[in-house]
Amino acid sequence: MFAPVQRLGCIVVDEEHESSYKQGTAPRYNARDAAVTRARLEGARVLLGSATPSLETLHEVRAGRTRLFELPERIGARPLPPVAVVDLRTAARVPQAGPIPWTEALDRA
Repeated sequence: MFAPVQRLGCIVVDEEHESSYKQGTAPRYNARDAAVTRARLEGARVLLGSATPSLETLHEVRAGRTRLFELPERIGARPLPPVAVVDLRTAARVPQAGPIPWTEALDRA
């Protein structure tokens, strides 16, 4: 993103929703937003990738300022990973976790 690339064509921000892209110390910036700004200045494109886009990006799509491309199928028709919903209000917890909501089901997994 900060590399001195000549004739920049595209910046790819994978998992654009990730909060770790936000720099917390000075100078403060959001790498996703910085990528969009640099691409605009360079006349390049930005590809924001995410299975769970940020609310900001979804807003840009709905406002017509960003185009949405969807991949409705997983590569190689791979199945989705198994998911278990655990009610943290009633699930058995690991006693050593203290106030952290670490359940026995999560510990086994």
